[in-house]
Amino acid sequence: KDPENKVTKTTETVTKEDGSKTETVTEGNTTTVTEKDPENKVTKTTETVTKEDGSKTETVTEGNTTTVTEKDPENKVTKTTETVTKEDGSNTETVTEGNTTTVTEKDPKNKVTKTTEIVTKDDGSKIETVTAGNIKTVTAKNPSGKVTKTTETETYSDGSYKVTETENDKTTVTYYDANGNIIKDNKTVDMHRLYNPNSGEHFYTANVAEKDKLVKLGWRYEGIGWKAPVKSNTPVYRLYNKNAGDHHYTMSIKERDNLVKLGWIYEGIGWYSDDAKTVPLYRQYNPNAKTGTHNYTVSKKENDWLVGLGWRGEGIGWYGVK
Repeated sequence: KDPENKVTKTTETVTKEDGSKTETVTEGNTTTVTEKDPENKVTKTTETVTKEDGSKTETVTEGNTTTVTEKDPENKVTKTTETVTKEDGSNTETVTEGNTTTVTEKDPKNKVTKTTEIVTKDDGSKIETVTAGNIKTVTAKNPSGKVTKTTETETYSDGSYKVTETENDKTTVTYYDANGNIIKDNKTVDMHRLYNPNSGEHFYTANVAEKDKLVKLGWRYEGIGWKAPVKSNTPVYRLYNKNAGDHHYTMSIKERDNLVKLGWIYEGIGWYSDDAKTVPLYRQYNPNAKTGTHNYTVSKKENDWLVGLGWRGEGIGWYGVK
């Protein structure tokens, strides 16, 4: 009590026959209940904070789970937040407020790895939104729980994205650039193949303007080498050796980074490989050449012919589409 005999804090401890205890501390507008086992180890804590308007916030911690419940002055629950922490330090937080439940998963460094938001409408239908990495999936369900529509948005490193919508057994795929404009060709892009008769290098590009510029400079246009998907999960990286004047293409991040360390210039993503691995692009290496050391072709016949001339077959470089 204070000098005016006003109670400032109360602590009540109840000891059970088995030695376990329950300690209740009330100070100001906060009441904390701590439960301990016979060895005096805390097993559960409950903290209740009451505001002037009568609303309350109750925080319960038991084991690896903490639950925060917010109530209005009429003692009606307005929001709950449950946090479950795993042994590795990762945690899952579930927040329910009104008709919306949001589940957020975090790694041991507290970085969000996945979020799931579920909105329940008055008629019982639901909208579920799951975001994991670069993919966001929105699923609509009717009151019976049957899926009526799904929309998956996959965002690529350059800001462009693919939207896949499925409704009534019909699926539509639309590609957008980084500015939200629809890419007219939703499926494939022509990959142009050129040859430099002076250096012996083969060059590959989807850029028509780049192709035309090289032709004007004396490169020979050899037609369309293959068709590549407009987008996929597997980029093909393009690098340039300014000393040799040679280009190199690879799906391997390790190979890309190793060449950059050796002085090659990384020129970004040249195109994409087909995730379905439909059409293989064979890769060959000429150990005797200083430039144009690699060749890539969809032709198994060309691959075998070059290997017969002394080139080394290096397997499949990437994949195109039909």
